Amino acid sequence: MAGMTETANPRDGGGLRGSPVRVLLPLLLLCGCSMVDLRSEQPDVSRFALDYEPPSPAGARLPGVTVGVRDFHCSGAYATDCMVLVRAGEGLQTVTSLNRWSQQPGYTVPDLLSRDMVEAGFLEGVYRGLPGAVDYTVDGAIREFGGREMAGVWYAVIDLDLAFTRDRSGGSGEVFATWRTYRFETALDGDGFGSLAEAMSRTMRDVSAAVLEDLADWMASDPGAAPPR
Repeated sequence: MAGMTETANPRDGGGLRGSPVRVLLPLLLLCGCSMVDLRSEQPDVSRFALDYEPPSPAGARLPGVTVGVRDFHCSGAYATDCMVLVRAGEGLQTVTSLNRWSQQPGYTVPDLLSRDMVEAGFLEGVYRGLPGAVDYTVDGAIREFGGREMAGVWYAVIDLDLAFTRDRSGGSGEVFATWRTYRFETALDGDGFGSLAEAMSRTMRDVSAAVLEDLADWMASDPGAAPPR
């Protein structure tokens, strides 16, 4: 398929496979040269964004509590806006250059989590990027974000670790913290990258609902936090 590069899965210890080599060949016509506009030959790129209704977690409101959400780290092939497909049985990754996300997962996932925190309404404020003086901080690392074939069925997969932290020591280094792992999978309803984007949207909603519930419960358990209401 045009615009797709297959490589061995780094987790399986393989090397590169099927790497494309592009060669430009000048056209010599008789005694003159003819110039070719390569830009006109470039195929269109399709971009996809995750879209879903924010979850509505049940929980008490935490008055005066602010949360900062940082950009997330991404592993290997996922540090890109290219869609990535994994064939688990063959240990192959397919990185698509013609089918891309609207932005890299390391920005998309924290952006959506921040939006959903605001919509949930149990926090005083939510800040993205490099938050300053906030009560709690959410940081994360994405291990997988894309399609995976397992036993002949394609799934949308989001797999990440999150760290929730609060500095309760006035700068002494002592923190109130917890680490959580989230992995959700959703079977695709059809073929094609549009179907993958739709399934990824549903998967991201499941991730967000779980994160918001865990975050609210964890902050409520902080002995230094204000009592919920």
